[in-house]
Formats: sequence, C-alpha cells, structure tokens
Amino acid sequence: MQVTKVKIQSGQTLFDISMRHYGSIEGVFQLASDNGITSITDLLPSGTELLIYLDKVINQELVNYYETEGISVCSSVYSEIQTLEGVGNWAIGIDFIIS
Repeated sequence: MQVTKVKIQSGQTLFDISMRHYGSIEGVFQLASDNGITSITDLLPSGTELLIYLDKVINQELVNYYETEGISVCSSVYSEIQTLEGVGNWAIGIDFIIS
C-alpha cells in the first residue's frame, strides 16, 4: 500500500484535496476516515498534513491531468474574506423586507 502526505494550503477544503488526489469528490469520505476527521466539512488550518492512499484513487486520469498541468484545486477563500456584519453593512431590499 503506497501512502503519500499532502499539506493543506490556505483556503483548501477536504473536497479540494479529494478532487486533486483521488480524482473525485467521492473520495472525501475515505480521506476523512483515513485521517481521523469526523466531519467532511471541518475547516482544517493550512499546513495540516493528510495521508493519501494511492491505491484508493478513483479517477487516475484526472489526478494525472492535475499533476501534468500543475493544478492545485482550491475552491474556497473563506480564510481571506471577513464577513461584514451590522446595520452599516445591511442593504435595503436584501436584508430588510420592504412592504
């Protein structure tokens, strides 16, 4: 059984890691299980190391494409965006119902 380690980059989710290293989001459950993660929606800090079991790849062709093209999947920018709260940031017609 071949195993490799990957480090989560800022903004990456388990779904991103699954796409990049298993070739499918279906691998997210296996990825979480193999790494002792109890929720697939957990936010993991950048730099967290995850184990990838190469014999569990779902779509090798897609994994090869990402590797050949140097693509790093990152679908979230949650760590770099702050949610603006409060009355000063509310919008009429969006946050308030007008009747």
